[in-house]
Parts: sequence; C-alpha cells; structure tokens
Amino acid sequence: SSAEQLEIDEAIQDSLKEQIHEQEGIVEQLEQELSVVDEQRQEAKRNILVWQEQRSAARNTIERLEQENQNLQNRKTQVTEQIE
Repeated sequence: SSAEQLEIDEAIQDSLKEQIHEQEGIVEQLEQELSVVDEQRQEAKRNILVWQEQRSAARNTIERLEQENQNLQNRKTQVTEQIE
C-alpha cells in the first residue's frame, strides 16, 4: 500500500540523512587533520631554513678559523726564520 511505501521511503530518507551526517563528520575530521599536517609542514620548512642559515654560519666560521690558523702559521714561520 502507499502508506507502507511512504514508511519505507521515510526510513530510507532517514538512513540517508544519517549517512550524510556521518560523512560530513568524517570530512570535518579530515580537514582538521589536514590543517594540522599543513602546520607541521610549514614548521618543517621554517626549521629547514634555520638549519641552512646555521650551516652557512658554521661554514663561514670554519673558513675564518682556517684563515686565522694559516695566518698564525705564516707568522710562526716568519718568527722562526728571524730567529735563525
């Protein structure tokens, strides 16, 4: 009968609404997780930039110390030659 069909249609509609609500919840959760992952990715990019700057500064320091060491070796050689 049409009354039974109406009940069936309403039950199907209720089930579909429930499924849609569940799917919307899943989408919202995934969007939040994606937002967290994106923040982590941005933080990782910033860390990489900091590490690159630190590495560059360390290389400059090493070059400066090597140059100072070479200057001291040259000075030592000059003084040694003067003494001899």
